[in-house]
Amino acid sequence: MSTAETDLPEDDVDASRAPLLDHLIELRQRLVKCVVALLVAFGVCFYFSEQIFAFLVVPLKEAFGDGGGRLVYTKLYEAFFVQVKVAIFAAFCVSFPIIANQMWAFVAPGLYRQEKRALLPFILATPLLFTAGAALAYYIVMPTAFHFFLQFQGESGGLEVPGPGVVWARMTGEILPGVPISPFVQLAMAADFGSGTSSFVDWREWSFANVDISLHLTRMPQGEWVRIAAETRSAGNGIAI
Repeated sequence: MSTAETDLPEDDVDASRAPLLDHLIELRQRLVKCVVALLVAFGVCFYFSEQIFAFLVVPLKEAFGDGGGRLVYTKLYEAFFVQVKVAIFAAFCVSFPIIANQMWAFVAPGLYRQEKRALLPFILATPLLFTAGAALAYYIVMPTAFHFFLQFQGESGGLEVPGPGVVWARMTGEILPGVPISPFVQLAMAADFGSGTSSFVDWREWSFANVDISLHLTRMPQGEWVRIAAETRSAGNGIAI
């Protein structure tokens, strides 16, 4: 019975053998460097979060046009958390080269030379493809999507047209998990959107609340789609129907 030598040549493997504890210590050090880089980048990006956010919403502002719309916050703390989220994502993008470098420095000693050569094109292509994808989304996909959705205003009326409005609506979600929405529930939920379908004042300057809703049916509804034909009338004292 004969045995065959299966070890690869010494020059084909990095001579970086170390005990498990040394690898864990090295991993901890590199993770600490990644976290520090991310925190430093987050601090810088949070300082410039307003400028970064202003750059990100340029496609939306261009879709609205001059004086055609503005962004509003619906919660007291929402503006702060928006800046935090923007800073986190921007910090990850800025610190990614350092994080990727630390990951590669930890993994590379355990790879064969042919494995390193095979991974090199992917490592070089990752930042290029990420930048290309972000540019595609920012300059092409987002402007096209914004213009499309802003033009979708139903049969009549819409965000920029005061007066009566007509739209078709369908609720695709679930109120209770596993329980389908009945046509009556579809109608009841759609009725709550009547005041948002029509308007007689600028929706950017005025807000409203549905404090009371009454439904009068001549027959039970059928099907999934509900046609909302709404007209808002005001008594001049802050009360409208």
